[in-house]
Amino acid sequence: MPKLNLHYAPHLFDIAFEVQSGAVRLSNRQGQPMNYQLGGVGNPVLYHTPVPITRSTLFDAWVADDPVRSIELDFHIHAAFGKKVVLAEPPHPNYQLGGTQALSNGLFGSDTRYGDGEWLGWWGKDVVLTIDLEKAQSIDTLQMRFFQSKGQWIYLPKTVQVFFSKNGVDFKALGSKPVPGSEERVLAFDLTFKKKKARYWKVVVQRYGLIPEGAQGAGHEAWVFVDEVVLR
Repeated sequence: MPKLNLHYAPHLFDIAFEVQSGAVRLSNRQGQPMNYQLGGVGNPVLYHTPVPITRSTLFDAWVADDPVRSIELDFHIHAAFGKKVVLAEPPHPNYQLGGTQALSNGLFGSDTRYGDGEWLGWWGKDVVLTIDLEKAQSIDTLQMRFFQSKGQWIYLPKTVQVFFSKNGVDFKALGSKPVPGSEERVLAFDLTFKKKKARYWKVVVQRYGLIPEGAQGAGHEAWVFVDEVVLR
C-alpha cells in the first residue's frame, strides 16, 4: 500500500469548522472573536452560536482583529444536506479527517488534492452508505464526485447503485450505472431514475478492484475517494 502525501498550510487550522445538522460551528485555537458573512453581502456578524445554512451560498469567516486568518466555504444545498449518513465500512483511518459528515455537509472537496478533509478514501472496500432524510422526499437524481490519481493507486470505481426504503430495513433497487472511463482528476457522476418518494436511500459504489498489469501498484487493490453524496 503506498504512502499518500498530505499537505496542509498552517493557516488552514487557524479557524476550524464542522457542519452538524445543517449548521456551521466555528472555533479557533486562541478562542478569539470571529466574524462571518453569508453570500458576500451585508454587514459582518459576530459569531456566537452555530450558523444555520438554508440555501446554497458562500460562507466567509475570519478572526475579528486579524482578517487574514479566514476561511471561505462554498455550500451546495440538496436533499441530503446535513442528514445522517451511516457507512457499512468506515474510510481508511488515514483518509477520514472530515468524518462521515463530510459526505453530506454541502461542501465539495478540492479539485487538485485529496487530503483536504472533504475527500474520504477507502482501500480494498466498496463504499456502501445509507442516508436518512428524516422524512420522505421525492428524489430522481444522485450525484457524486470521484477523485482519480493512478500514480497514487486511486482509481475511478466501476459502478454505482441506488436503493430506496420507506422503513430503513427493506430496500428496493432503483437504478445502476457504470462509471464512465475518464482521465479527469475529478469525475462528476450522476445517476437519474424514476422519481420515488422515500425517507431512506442507500448507495453502493463498487470499487475498481485490482490495479492492472503494467500500471504502478499492479496487482494491489485500488483506492476509491468520494466527497459529497448529493440527492435531488
